[in-house]
Amino acid sequence: MALIECMIRRKNGTEVTMGGKHPINQRHYHFKPIDPSNPRSPHVCEVGNEDDFDAFMAIKEGYRRYKPDQPPAMRIAPPAPEPSIPNLRDRYDDVLSIRNVDELDNEWLAVFSNETLGIKSTDRAALVEHAGLYGIETKKSQPALQIIRLIIHAMIDQEKRGAAAAESLSKSDDSDNGGAGSGGSGSEGKPNDEDPV
Repeated sequence: MALIECMIRRKNGTEVTMGGKHPINQRHYHFKPIDPSNPRSPHVCEVGNEDDFDAFMAIKEGYRRYKPDQPPAMRIAPPAPEPSIPNLRDRYDDVLSIRNVDELDNEWLAVFSNETLGIKSTDRAALVEHAGLYGIETKKSQPALQIIRLIIHAMIDQEKRGAAAAESLSKSDDSDNGGAGSGGSGSEGKPNDEDPV
């Protein structure tokens, strides 16, 4: 194991997840000040995985091996921008615009749960019940935020299936009516140009 210093000092430290998107393979690192009362204190974290160590060391402008006698890094991160959370007016508004559910941060998930699902993001029992509406089986150890992700995945799948069914139905209607889109005769029973008089 080795101590690595994050040279960009952020107010609450720097949290990094390594090991891919699957939670079983993930390793979480929290670079935080050795002395929280000292604003110049180095932000360090123990990294035991060799691959992760190499990955951190490859980012020369952000990380270095921690040595107590070296001068402190002088970079202080600018304040983080406010997360852009879409205005989700109802359960399905904008779910198809979500590019990668697994990359949504916890704050976004909490707002989505509270405002779109109408369920507090901390109410695990209500989230489990809501997930059941989509046929999602949850495990007792599954965190609430992970359940919210599963619900969003299911909502997206449901929207895609609904859109595909509507498109299929529209094509079926077109072929049943000779491809005219609105039918072989007009909506008021008037003959169209292709109907014999």
